[in-house]
Amino acid sequence: MPASTFFVALESNCRRLEAKFIHDQLQTELHDIANFVADLEFLAAYRFLIHAEIEDYLERKARDELARLKKMVSKPPYPKISTMPWIYVFASLCGASLPFDYQYDEAAFFRRVNELLIKMEERVNENNGVKGETLKLISVVLGKGLDEIDQSLAANLTSFGQERGDIAHRSLGRVSTISAPSAEKQKVDNIMNMLRLYFNEVP
Repeated sequence: MPASTFFVALESNCRRLEAKFIHDQLQTELHDIANFVADLEFLAAYRFLIHAEIEDYLERKARDELARLKKMVSKPPYPKISTMPWIYVFASLCGASLPFDYQYDEAAFFRRVNELLIKMEERVNENNGVKGETLKLISVVLGKGLDEIDQSLAANLTSFGQERGDIAHRSLGRVSTISAPSAEKQKVDNIMNMLRLYFNEVP
């Protein structure tokens, strides 16, 4: 399966941001590391905007899947409930209940399912920042079990989100987490590789 259009766009945008904000610094650092002085504003902009791109990628994948599910259950003929285990996972995640009666009312049940999908859309839209909890939400939407969540990726996203918060909520002069351009790029490359493997975004 080829990489999703969402991941293709993410890769393209990350390359563009690298070229604009840190390419020249990477070259200078490589050739004269002893005298190299980083441009913190450009590094901060790079981190901030890459974070936004990753967040957008995750949310767009989730919204696309939720739109697919909504279409599937929007009108008869409805799928068999047994083929949709995600219904009860979503209900648990949202603290919602579904009709459970031996006198099964298909229309009433699927009205509740559509309400549940709206709640899930709201959860995705209310997401703020890249973190392990974000990965859990998107993973569940995309059909992964809790035992399939990549804990290393979750930890890396949480750390990256916290570092983005440093530059978003502090004066640049008080931010201590900005690294050399090569280190900032390495963090991004690691996350990109982990996302590619986790979501099977094969080129």
